[in-house]
Amino acid sequence: MIKITHVITDSNIGGAGILLFNLLFEIDRRNFAFEVILPRGAALTPMLSSLDIPLLEADISPDCSFSPKDFFLFRRILSKSPTDVLHTHGALSARLAGRSLSLPNCILTRHCDTPVKMPSFVYNKTTDLAVCTSFPLYEHMLSYGVPKEKLRLIVNGAKAPVAIGEEKKKELRSLFRIPSDSKVVGIVGRLEKIKGQEVFLRGAREVLSVRRDCIFMLVGDGGERQSLEALSARLGISDFVRFCGHRQDAGEIMNLFDVSVNSSYGSETSSLAISESLGLAIPVVASDIDGNKRLLNRGSCGLLFKCGDASSLSRSILSLLENDKARMALAKRGYELYRNELNATAMARKYEALYRELSKK
Repeated sequence: MIKITHVITDSNIGGAGILLFNLLFEIDRRNFAFEVILPRGAALTPMLSSLDIPLLEADISPDCSFSPKDFFLFRRILSKSPTDVLHTHGALSARLAGRSLSLPNCILTRHCDTPVKMPSFVYNKTTDLAVCTSFPLYEHMLSYGVPKEKLRLIVNGAKAPVAIGEEKKKELRSLFRIPSDSKVVGIVGRLEKIKGQEVFLRGAREVLSVRRDCIFMLVGDGGERQSLEALSARLGISDFVRFCGHRQDAGEIMNLFDVSVNSSYGSETSSLAISESLGLAIPVVASDIDGNKRLLNRGSCGLLFKCGDASSLSRSILSLLENDKARMALAKRGYELYRNELNATAMARKYEALYRELSKK
């Protein structure tokens, strides 16, 4: 039995937390034993508790990769509970603690394509292996000075939301005041500047100047909600926009989408919202940043628009809303991509192989 200890410091549920949940849900627990260390009171705790995996809520600094206090706390925890693989999601403090205890394998999954803020020699000394969640991130890590032998590429795998029936769809349409004959264009994600919901709203205004039978849904919450609601009012489109907030039933709501949008400016590696949309056979329109471009096979499995360009976004949305045949063909190609490459089971098999490789070493 190979023991793997995961460390995640996120206080809220983001892409890293969902990936971890999907991995632990799908992985073969007959050959692997897991435990997870996370901040006390983390929003991820109830989700992971449902998997019947040992959880240790510790007084570590939430949303913080390194602090001296956390280093000593992780050192005490890991010295009492040795592990074969220390698998961190951020959490430099944990990897430093693992190194100080001579743990056999300290690895990292990088979830965001942002520059490495520490000197590469520090990174290389604290990490035996880094898992990159997209090919552009893999290339960027090489350019930061991380040697090829320390890198692996494993694209995020998503669990497709459950498809719901017509009665449930009717109920949700009523809840969000969506007319039965309206098309729905949706975006799922934190309401933060980097996610580009401002572009989504400006694109919505341009779509509505052509056709008024559309509702635009924003599923998620964050620091930009108030400014986005104000922008919606200034654009004169509030009657056609629904701010859903953070929803536990986000997957069910996605069933209403005729088109799913990702308007991120950057940092996306392999967007779970895109993969989940593909898993429901919903056509995707995404900004042409590297992560989205590679994830969607350079546009063959989803439409790409010029990042930050609301007019480019609106043209892409209209091209799908006004052509059912093209929309269905794109949805089919996207679903095949999800079924073959972007599902959580495929991701779990790759991590299993990686854990076995590390344990042999």
